[in-house]
Parts: sequence; structure tokens; C-alpha cells
Amino acid sequence: MVFLWLGLAVIPFGYYLHLSYEAHQFFIRQLETQSKQYLEHVDAKATLLSTRIQQNFSQLSQSPLLRDFAITGNPVYRDYLKNQWYLTAANVKFFYQLRYLNKQGKEIIRIDYTPQMSHPYIVPDNALQNKGKRDYFYYAQRLASGEQGYFGIDLEREFGQLVIPYKPGFRMIYPIDNQQQRLGYFIANLEVLRLIQEITSNDLGYSIDFIDQSGYYILSDNKEKLFGRLVKERENYNLAYENPKLWEYIHQASKQSGSYQTPEGLYVFQPFQASLFGNGHDMTLLAMYPQSLITHGFAQRDREIRTAATTLFLFFGIIAGVFALLWEAYLRNRLEQTFNQVVLDNSVAVALTNAQHIILRANVRFCELFSTEQSELQGKNILDLQPSKAQYHNILKHLRTTGEWQGQVHIGENDPPHVCKVEVRALEGTVRKISHYVYSFSDISEHYNAILELKERNDRDLLTALWNKKKFSQTLLHYSRLQERYGDQPKSSLAIIDIDNFKRINDTYGHAIGDQVLLRLANQLLSILRDTDFVSRIGGDEFAVIIQHADVKTSQKLMVRICHAIESWHEYDTTVSIGIAEITSSHNQSFVNADKALYRSKRKGKNCVSAHGIEQLTVVQNNQSQ
Repeated sequence: MVFLWLGLAVIPFGYYLHLSYEAHQFFIRQLETQSKQYLEHVDAKATLLSTRIQQNFSQLSQSPLLRDFAITGNPVYRDYLKNQWYLTAANVKFFYQLRYLNKQGKEIIRIDYTPQMSHPYIVPDNALQNKGKRDYFYYAQRLASGEQGYFGIDLEREFGQLVIPYKPGFRMIYPIDNQQQRLGYFIANLEVLRLIQEITSNDLGYSIDFIDQSGYYILSDNKEKLFGRLVKERENYNLAYENPKLWEYIHQASKQSGSYQTPEGLYVFQPFQASLFGNGHDMTLLAMYPQSLITHGFAQRDREIRTAATTLFLFFGIIAGVFALLWEAYLRNRLEQTFNQVVLDNSVAVALTNAQHIILRANVRFCELFSTEQSELQGKNILDLQPSKAQYHNILKHLRTTGEWQGQVHIGENDPPHVCKVEVRALEGTVRKISHYVYSFSDISEHYNAILELKERNDRDLLTALWNKKKFSQTLLHYSRLQERYGDQPKSSLAIIDIDNFKRINDTYGHAIGDQVLLRLANQLLSILRDTDFVSRIGGDEFAVIIQHADVKTSQKLMVRICHAIESWHEYDTTVSIGIAEITSSHNQSFVNADKALYRSKRKGKNCVSAHGIEQLTVVQNNQSQ
């Protein structure tokens, strides 16, 4: 035993030398992969953020209200635009300035909102500036009609002076034209530093630099390096001067990502593909992992390897003593496997896992249920097959405390998915610890889906297939409770729609035609309204719509469209009256308010839209809204 132990001692020593080298190389490759994935993640986040910003910019710049104001100069439209931009600045938070400049460069409307402000600031008329001499205004004048422009990144100025501390500026510009005549410009200034913080935030301690084609730090976590090409005292902050070998390596691989290790640390880079700051900015993302952290990582792994080598050396010393115990455990394990094999051969889907829930064996029914082969299942964690993470942790919690669990899970990505009743039972090993788990799955999808289908039918109107009054009441109560709990969330509106003179239609044409009118109206509502809006039939000729995240004025415009669409039917001489109210924390009062508005529409001659709390009545006649 002693000679064997000494002979085997060479194995831990060689193991330490080899594994230490491999661990260092693996750690570097792991850092490279992790850093590249992070840079790709930054680029992907920037792309998503760019899409969101572009959507908001397009909605603001191409707003009919903005164009009408540019044409007419109506002060009422100007106030509407100020309120609209105020809400946009408060909600989007990526624009720190929204402005409209006339064709001479004079600011007509300006909304400011910086992270230091508690709420957006509408700049008063006496503080508005003339930007006609700014370089970005000259650039804006060269834009063609309908062409969106980008200008920056440069230093922000106010009243002709640089903003201190230096602030990066980037502008999205859209010209406002009418009949080939330039009226003005809509300009949105992006909160650049906030955007960079949004896309580069991480828990790994990475710092990100955005390098331009000349090697200057356009954007960086180190604000002292910014704007080297614009601020004279920072001209030396240039990657080409600081690290020429790295800069040359990046320059040679300008169209692809890569990594470069220096005595200072590991640099990982890739081109910035996102169009977040326009399409004319060739920038490189650069992340650096300091050498001190790499050395610390090497030392930590060396300690782990030394511990493992020492453990291996001691293990060889006692291997002879534990051999008999291992052989006994092997025989017991074979006996348990024989028993489990009998369980696995029954008609229920069954899988055997180890204590870490790694699948060891599975019967044919289990493979059919998960649409895979047994060879593909082995080595996988069975809990990863559960789509719900909450249920994943719930199963683990019960198994640790009781050793058993049973419940329902959804299997697969089919629509509808398989629904199974699951039972889990722990098996103890020779040392009175859990050695295996037995999972059994019983497919109850047919019964489960039948219950869901019955519940769905119970909530639908038989004629129109819209939601019925019971479902409407539950949904309205839900929205009222949301309003009560989250008062600062966007408002939602309730509209009640009633067919004018519906009894005359039934009496004149018969109930079959009346049913066709109801079906036609239901289809008309579904085609005009959004998928997120809740449409229901709550009475014979009465419908209710919950318009999500839309205030009363917006909903009123939408309901006028519906009135126009119904009035234009050629088959039936049909009109509707509509009442609208804001959904408040009281669902009963919200319904009463909308109902009162509906009856106001009836009293005013029908075929019109009334809104609770707004005295003006929107009447629909001859395809004109008043």
C-alpha cells in the first residue's frame, strides 16, 4: 500500500503542472468569450434602444398637429404640442430637449428634461434662443423634404457658450415642409450619457470606451477622456498615442471583433453596429480587463488546483482502504437499478435521475412525451424541461424539505402545450442520503384543455363571440383596481356604444337582419380597435369597449372614426351613439359616467360621441366631425 502510494504520487504532481497551464489558458479564453458576449449584448441593447427612440421620434416629427402648427402658427396647437412633448419627455427620458425651430432658426417651442430635473421644463418665450448661426442648423437646411438627419456627437452650447461641465450633444433633425416650402425643423437632442449608461450597465465591472476612426474617445466611462478631438487640453487622450500596437491591431481587424493581450490587461473590441447615433459614425467598442484582475484569477485557480492535487495525493493513500466500501456500494447500486428498471418499463412516463436531477434513465413513454431520444435526454437536468422558473424553484424547495412533490406542469412549446400531473419521489442511498429521484408524468392535457375551452365559452357572447357582460364587469373592476393602486400609470377609457333605433331595424327588416347588424358592428369594432382593447357586448344592442392607455380625448377621436365607419354602411341605414368616460378607481362610477355621456348623445340627436367631463359634443353628420 505504501509503495503504491509513493508510486502514484507522481500523478498529482504532473496533474498540477498540466492543469495549472490549462486553467490559465481557459481563464483567458473565458474572459475573451465573456467580454465578446458582453460587447454583443451592448450592441444588441443599443439596436433595440435605437428602434424605440426612432419610433418616438417619428411619431413626434411626423405628427399632423406639428405640421398644422407649422402651417397656421395657431397658438392653441402650440399649447397642445407643448403638453404632448412634456408627456413624451417625462415618459421616454432619452430626450433632454425637444424643439421646433422656424426656418430662420428661431426656437418656437422648447422642452428641456435632464436627469437632474424632477419634471420636464417648458422654456418660456423670453428664454428661447436663435440657433440660426449653429452648424447643425446649416446642416438641417441642406436636408431634403422628408429626409431625417443626424448631427453630432459634439459639445453642447447654450447662448453661444460651451456648457460646463462638457456635455455631449447629438441631434435628430426632421424638416417640416408644406407644398415644397420649408416651414421649420423638429429637433430632438438625445441624452447621450444616459443612453450609454443604459446600454453599458453591468454587474461585471466592465468599462466601455467608444473609439472613433482617429482613435479619440467619443464616449467613455472616464469622462476626463471625452471629446479629445474637440477640447484642446484633451488632445493627448488618443488610443493611437497611448497604445499604438493595440491601435494597429484594431485597425488591421476593423471589420471584425477581436482581442489583444498586453501587459496592462486584456482588450476586447468589435465595431459598433447599432444605428443609435446615426449611420455616419464609425465607432469601435473597446472593453479592458486589467492585468491585476487576471493575475488574481490565475492565483485563485492555482490555489484550487493545489488543493485538488493534495486531495488527490491523500486519496491515493486511502484508496485501498475504501475499495471494499466502494464495492459494496456498487452492488447495492446495481440492486437499486434493477428495481428501478421494473418501474421504468410501465406505461406512465417515468425518468430516473441522480441527486442533482440529472437524467440517468427514461422509458419510452417519457421520450415520446418530450419528443426526443433517450440518448439526447441523458445528462440533462430534468428541471430544465420545466418552462416556469417559479415552479422550478418550488419543486426544489419541496424536495429539499420533504423529499416528495406532486403537481401540474406544462410541457413543450406546442399550442396548447401538454399538461401533465407530475409525482417526484426521492430514493435514499447506503449512507442515508438521497441518491436518486423518480419522476412520473401522467398526461392530462385533454381534460385540462376541455376545462379551459368551457371557461372560454362561458365568458363569450353566443351571437357575436365578443366578451359577455360578466367578463366585462370583471375586466372593468380589474382596470379600476389598477388605477386605484397605480395612480400614475397612463389613463384608460370606457366607451359604451348603443345602436340608434335598433328596434326599428328589427321591426322593419326582422330579427335576422338585426342579428346581422350586431355581427357587422362587432366585426367593425374588432377591425378598427387595437388588439389590446377589450370589446364586449353587454346588452341587446349595447356594446362596451375598454380602451387601454388612452385618455378621453384620444378615445373620443377613435370613437368618431367608428361612427363614420358605421354611418357609411351601404347595406343598412345604421348609426350609433357613444358615451366615453375615464376609468377611475370606482368601476361603478366609471360605468355611470360613460352611461350618462351616452344618454347625452341620445338627447342631442344620436349619431354622435359625448365624453364625460367635456361639454363639447362630437357629432357625426355627412362624414364631417364637429
